[in-house]
Amino acid sequence: RLAIAIGEAELPHHRGGVWFVDLTAVSSGAEVPSAIANSLGLNLVSGDATVQILTFLADKDALVILDNCEHVIDEAAAFVEAFLATNNPAKILATSREAFDIDGERVVVLGSLATDTADSPGVRLFVDRATAVHPEFTLTDTNTATVSAICTRLDGMPLAIELAAARITVMNPDELLAGLDHRFQLLSGGRRRSRQRTLEATLDWSYDLLEPEEQRVFRALGVFVDGFDLDAVTAVTGLDRRRATGHIETLQAKSLLVRADKRKATRFRLLETVKAYAEDRLVDAAEAETIRDRHLAHFHALAMADGRRVLGSLDVGLRLRHDCPNITTAFEWAADRDNWIVAGELLTASWSAYYLDVRFSEIRAALVRVGVQVADLDPDLHGCINTQRFAASMMLSDLEVGIAAVYELTRSPLAVIRAVGWACVAWLNAFIAPENVDGLLAKSAKERSEGTESAERSSDAQAVAGTWALWATEVVTLMSGDFERSRNLSRELARTCRYVDAVIFVVAAAVADVMLGQPETALATVAPLDELDLPFMDGSEVRVLAHLALGNTDTALGHLRRLATRAATGVYQSESDDAMLMFAALAHHEGDRETARRFLLDARQGRQPGTIAFGRHLARMLGIADAFAKQSQVEMGVVGSMKPLRAELARRGWD
Repeated sequence: RLAIAIGEAELPHHRGGVWFVDLTAVSSGAEVPSAIANSLGLNLVSGDATVQILTFLADKDALVILDNCEHVIDEAAAFVEAFLATNNPAKILATSREAFDIDGERVVVLGSLATDTADSPGVRLFVDRATAVHPEFTLTDTNTATVSAICTRLDGMPLAIELAAARITVMNPDELLAGLDHRFQLLSGGRRRSRQRTLEATLDWSYDLLEPEEQRVFRALGVFVDGFDLDAVTAVTGLDRRRATGHIETLQAKSLLVRADKRKATRFRLLETVKAYAEDRLVDAAEAETIRDRHLAHFHALAMADGRRVLGSLDVGLRLRHDCPNITTAFEWAADRDNWIVAGELLTASWSAYYLDVRFSEIRAALVRVGVQVADLDPDLHGCINTQRFAASMMLSDLEVGIAAVYELTRSPLAVIRAVGWACVAWLNAFIAPENVDGLLAKSAKERSEGTESAERSSDAQAVAGTWALWATEVVTLMSGDFERSRNLSRELARTCRYVDAVIFVVAAAVADVMLGQPETALATVAPLDELDLPFMDGSEVRVLAHLALGNTDTALGHLRRLATRAATGVYQSESDDAMLMFAALAHHEGDRETARRFLLDARQGRQPGTIAFGRHLARMLGIADAFAKQSQVEMGVVGSMKPLRAELARRGWD
């Protein structure tokens, strides 16, 4: 809480921003760089992750907050040590129960809350938490000294005070104090050690007051990472929903878990210290293996609800978009037990969830790992893995790795997977060498025919091969300027396809609407994207173009500002290209052709068929079609528009 407050206070003083990196959900030290990169909005490509992060920060007056470092202390310290060696203008603030013990570190030890008077912070915290669960409780002349004594015996530790205050529903202050007298014996060995043992004893005390089944539920919750919902609780505990819900309500009332809703989803989580305690009790009870098996089975079943899907199901992605840390944890458990088929199915079937949560670097690294293990065991699953490696690499603008993955598909022992591969190659060529597309699609069709004749089992791969082929055809049509046919193809694809990637064709259809002089239709076309609540690809570009066409310049500026400031975070790398395209569109609308040309060339390639096609259309109108096409081919897969984007944001005062 203090780190967040400092970050909020420091925000106006750091032009490079304040970035909060929550390491609570990181289960392995190896994941520290990717967690930092994700919070910074940096999509990692092949190579040393720490070097990429330090390069990103090299010219930024930023404050980076690393929160909850203690369980990954060695890796966090190694990152900070590398950071300090760069003489970087940025600053790092870390919170941890253990110091890094590195040169350049300045340690601030946080003191306890004062507890000596009725108005002291510790006593006020107790009263606040007590009245939250028992509104009739009040601080009086007769109980003030007792409450102060309780808080003092708890060393003024906020979590311990909160847990004790939650007991006020079943004990009065005198009984609470007596319970502490029985439970807490301060140990020798220094104040720091005593504080840690006091907190552990407080948790012991709260745990001992639970009924046996409540204890079992509480222990099981230690398996979750970064939250859970009620369905997950019923799955890992084996209880029916009514009983599980009742226990969750009890644990929440006793301050052992908190409500942590995300978007429209009802979710809960354990505080970090409480989670660690629950995990310890799970191991002590010899239940860890059983609960982890149930955890894996639950998320595997949810992921596989629509069976094996080469590109993952949009419906599954929407269901699991908040559970990527749990899926990663379940994947690691399956991998540790060499259950690679289940691990691969869990990961590939969850592809859409990682896509929707913008975790392309994370899932690609896991796909590479599991792909090596299943290549010979299950060629069909291996085909799913390589298709998603290709898709993730495209989202990361990492063309080299993406091409390597797609050509692996064309060498699969399964004809139907080879069909997917050649269709993907055709899609790539649709942007840079459309004259090759027909021949490549013919190869794909031939492989699809052979796959059907040999009764290969992945009917979904057949569908994906056909879908990629249609995507390639749509892109060729769109790039040629045949907006009427392109719009019809895009709408058909968007309507019939339940792959998350099909969102790009909603946008493509809407861009075609604008090009055909129908901006109102374009706005109606992208309106359904609001229901998906996507962190990117939400139709912002279409709204800018449509409102410019309608003469609603102020409204267009509002959408452009949201798009550009989001793009500047780098969460989705290529979004900066589209933001610069929209700045070019705005300049052209305002009659500033020279600025429009400059912005258009700064935009490079663009990130999706609709905006790429618009960029080429605008380049033709501005008389720079050849220069734009040449640069787009050279720069494909390279993000070069972030610097001019941030410069334009600064010029407008939008940074």
